[in-house]
Amino acid sequence: MALADTFGRHGVEVAEGFDLHVIQLCKPEKAAASLTANPERAVLMPKFIMTFSRDGKTQVRFLKYSSENIRNVVDDDAFPDSLAQTYTVIEKMIQGT
Repeated sequence: MALADTFGRHGVEVAEGFDLHVIQLCKPEKAAASLTANPERAVLMPKFIMTFSRDGKTQVRFLKYSSENIRNVVDDDAFPDSLAQTYTVIEKMIQGT
């Protein structure tokens, strides 16, 4: 999602060159099964990656939660470790490793 376009559709102008993009990651079949098991998990789904330019370079940001942080948000035995593993996979994809 190009946020300059999204803001523009709402009549909001942004500075020239504003290039913040949001990438939303979701596997619908996995998400549906997970949310059916516990809708409380929705607070941490889907995952978002932000990209923007700074000093002529593309910057990438991804907020990753630890199993402990996830346990503090969602009362669920299986979810924290599973989601933390997913975050690690996403982080590796971003890093190209």
